[in-house]
Amino acid sequence: NYRVKQQNNEKIWTITTYSSDHNGHHVYIPSSIPVDTVQQIRRATDISEEILKDIRNAMAYKIPARAYMQTHIEGKHRVVFDQELFRNTFRQIQSQYAPPNNQDDWLDTVKCARNMGADCLCSYDMDPTTKTGTRLLYVSPSMTYNFKRNGEVVLMDTSHSTNKYRYYLLSLSGVSHYGHTVILAAALLRQQRIEDFCWVFEELKCYLGNDTWSGFQTVVTDGDAAMRNALDQKMSHAFQLRCVWHIQKNIEDKIVQIFGKNYDNKRVSEFQRDVTGIIYHVDKDQCILSQEELHRKYPEAAQYLIKNIWPNADNFCAYSVQQHLTFHTHSTQRAESFHA
Repeated sequence: NYRVKQQNNEKIWTITTYSSDHNGHHVYIPSSIPVDTVQQIRRATDISEEILKDIRNAMAYKIPARAYMQTHIEGKHRVVFDQELFRNTFRQIQSQYAPPNNQDDWLDTVKCARNMGADCLCSYDMDPTTKTGTRLLYVSPSMTYNFKRNGEVVLMDTSHSTNKYRYYLLSLSGVSHYGHTVILAAALLRQQRIEDFCWVFEELKCYLGNDTWSGFQTVVTDGDAAMRNALDQKMSHAFQLRCVWHIQKNIEDKIVQIFGKNYDNKRVSEFQRDVTGIIYHVDKDQCILSQEELHRKYPEAAQYLIKNIWPNADNFCAYSVQQHLTFHTHSTQRAESFHA
């Protein structure tokens, strides 16, 4: 479902084409675009047949990614695809598909993963009632090598259920001796509960052994409550570093609530800059004094900061973080990049 707009023409038309094969997989069928509709669009907006051909080819080969459309169609033909509609349409299509409930298909996936190598882990869990896969953990031979060699600092992040079957992709990544990002493990989770993360940690500990497990020194997360509680239970020896970007984003999302709809942009910018300065204080006493000064300067923000931000200061402020091994990592950006 695409809204196509010629840059020199304000008329907007929509092209819709999608179906599913016998396995329920999403398939784009270019022939499903009615011929008369194609002709009407071509006549009304003067979109050439070449543009329509490229659009249908992209659909047919299952490559309607935003980047592909921008590079190969928008740039080539000077056609603009509405980004919001592009995103919302695919969410609607994804919501039409239930998770795979065929036990044989799930087990076939596990079998294929295990055939990747002898020194690998592929664990799964299924709902005995619905025969639906609920958890799948995979560690390849190369991931195993990276875990044992570069597992001191682990970044953990989950995708936002954006795949076709709406599973959460949990990725564990690390930093190599060359400063490169390496993947340590990947898991598909039906839900993000404490028990789901605990299951992942238990499987990893059993596979890697106590020596490797106890070698974890720092775990970087976005502050997810279920993940944090699971880490407290299963990896209490590791320092939990809160992603600084997520802290700043949480504050940014509360700006209107704190300062009101008609807030002063300059004052808010100064407030955000002051908060960032406090985060990177290397002296704890000075950090606390700066917090108190910030509360006096912005009294409307004091309650939110005291209740939601500063209680976790030891997990993200520089005075505490500098005492732990982090490989200069202060956010989950390395893990986020894979989900992008």
